[in-house]
Amino acid sequence: MPAEIQELMQQAEQLMAYITQNAASINAETQRALAQFLQETNDFIQEFSGELPSTGEMEAQQAEVANEVTPQAPAVPPGGPVPELDRAPHESSNINALKYDPNKKQLFIKFMGKDTADSGPIYSYQDVPQNIFNVILRGGVAPMTSGKNKYHAWHRGITPSHGASVSELIKKGGYSYQRMN
Repeated sequence: MPAEIQELMQQAEQLMAYITQNAASINAETQRALAQFLQETNDFIQEFSGELPSTGEMEAQQAEVANEVTPQAPAVPPGGPVPELDRAPHESSNINALKYDPNKKQLFIKFMGKDTADSGPIYSYQDVPQNIFNVILRGGVAPMTSGKNKYHAWHRGITPSHGASVSELIKKGGYSYQRMN
């Protein structure tokens, strides 16, 4: 089986484990979007691999991922220039701009600044799968709270939300990171 298909299967399994562990905190709209994504991923894998692991094998792999208790020490990513970032496509109280490099699986995020929106820090996150970036770009994870700051208001359970997506998928996902400025 090609390495790309194996990697896609592993990412889908990690997402399924995440969904299973956090089902109570994922709103219905996000659940539907995740189910559709997983179905499309499954269809793609079947089309290109012709076979999938058994349900038992997938459950065992999910359990292994879920039972990992020792987080990896953050790796120091290679430095380098920060690419020109694209403004976040939806209004956000937290995220100013972002950019994803699919070849390096590197995500750059510029957060809102204390003084102005453009004065915030830029962080680089390593080994971020394309599908995680796609969910962030859509703002697919809804906030758990409601509130307002000087940049935007957010409402519990309402998408799009770049901030909630980054918090749930990147910060809680344990990706290694580096402040770039």
